[in-house]
Order: sequence, then structure tokens, then C-alpha cells
Amino acid sequence: SELGRQEQALQALQRTISIREAFAEKDPDRFNPDLAESLHDMGYTLGKLGRHEEALQAYQRAVSIREELAENDPVGFNPYLAKSFHGVGFSLGELGRDEESLQAIQKAVSIREALAEEDPDRFNQDFANSLNRMGGKLSSLGRPEEALEAYRKELYIREAETDPNRINSALPNCLRSMSVDLSKLGRHEEASEARMRADLTPAFRDLFSEHP
Repeated sequence: SELGRQEQALQALQRTISIREAFAEKDPDRFNPDLAESLHDMGYTLGKLGRHEEALQAYQRAVSIREELAENDPVGFNPYLAKSFHGVGFSLGELGRDEESLQAIQKAVSIREALAEEDPDRFNQDFANSLNRMGGKLSSLGRPEEALEAYRKELYIREAETDPNRINSALPNCLRSMSVDLSKLGRHEEASEARMRADLTPAFRDLFSEHP
């Protein structure tokens, strides 16, 4: 079963982490990146098992190591640091700690925005994904104006994408999220327009045709 596979994966990760911790104590420069990767993976696996408090602890340890690594090599490690901040944000959200969750997501957004400024072709999609998560969290916290601002920035990136391999359901999903927050603000005509645009995007039509 899926649960059994996740339990087996967790046991394997725990053994790997134990080994990598021992190596990292002796040679942190060489082995801390691998240790952080395993901790991040353990956070993900624990989350899949619904063990969000333990997942949070694993992600936080990964963040702590990756922050130190990124100080010395921001280009090499900031992408991974942002990923772990998202893990922290997700776990905090699952634990009902939404304000703290938002703060973690905002840190990921800040990192990915800087990365996208330096190399948009490589990092714009990650930045857009982070903006989407931030928009969703702001919306759930009852802050639709700020959510819309995040979605607008995301939309700008999604609409500028020309690589067909990267054009997917993210664009119509962004528009639909905008529609929800526009409705919350009483801007129903704009909300309707956003929904119509979502329905007219090629990605949405393709998705609909695949799943009648």
C-alpha cells in the first residue's frame, strides 16, 4: 500500500540521516549539503504520513543547514533553501499556524524573486509557484487585496511564458484564484472576466478535453 511504502521510505531516510550526521560532524563542508537534502526529504515523507509536527522539525533543520550553506554560496544553495522554506510553510499551515506559515512562504518568495532577477529563464517558474502559494495563504487569512497582488505578479510571469513544455494548468488556476478574491472584494465583473479568461486559455481547454 501507499502508506506502507511511505513508512519504508521513512525508515530508509532515518538510516541515511544517521549516517550523514556522523559524516557531517567530521566534515561539515563536504557532507552538510547531503544531510540537508535527506532532512528535507524526511520532512516531505513525514508530511505524507500526516506527521506534521515531526515534518516541521525536519524541514527546520534543513533550513538551518541550508541558510549557512547559502551564506557562502548563495547561487548554489538558495534554490534549495527556498524549497525548504516552502516545506516549513506547508507544515505550519497543516498545524494551523497560518501566520507563521505565511512568513516562511514569504521568505521563499523573497529568495526566488532574487534568483529570477538574475536568471529568469531558470527561476521564473519557481518564483511564480511561490507567488501562487503566497496568494493562497493570504486569501485564506482574509487578505484578498494582498492575495490579488501576488496573483497579478504570478499572472505576468505565466502569460509571458512561451515554452510549450512549461505552459500547463497553472495559468487558468491563477486566473480562477484571482476571480475568487475579486469576488470577495465585491468586484464581480472583474471576477467574471477572470473566470472567462481561465476558461479560454489553451491549457484549460486541453485539460477539459482530457477529462470530460
